[in-house]
Amino acid sequence: MVAPLVNLVGQTKKDCSAFLKGASGKLTADGKAARTLRWNAVPIEFDAVDDNPVSTGAGSLGGYGCGLWASVRPLTPGKHKISIRGRTGRFRVMVDYALTVSAG
Repeated sequence: MVAPLVNLVGQTKKDCSAFLKGASGKLTADGKAARTLRWNAVPIEFDAVDDNPVSTGAGSLGGYGCGLWASVRPLTPGKHKISIRGRTGRFRVMVDYALTVSAG
């Protein structure tokens, strides 16, 4: 499993540098901290639909993607608790998931 702690689609590399300055975050799976990965600005392209929370319009768009992400090995069948915390500047993320993984 890979999950964002904080991430951005910026218009410039400088947008990403400013966003990541002082960024921090942590993902725990069943109370165990996952490895945090930092992605500096990389060019990206994506297709956006109207009224999405990432862009101001629809169509093929581009920019620079960056952020802190966490990586967790595949979860075993059963119940799990995933907690995500992230911050950069005034932006905060606090998410808790109760997941049930099925066998097979």
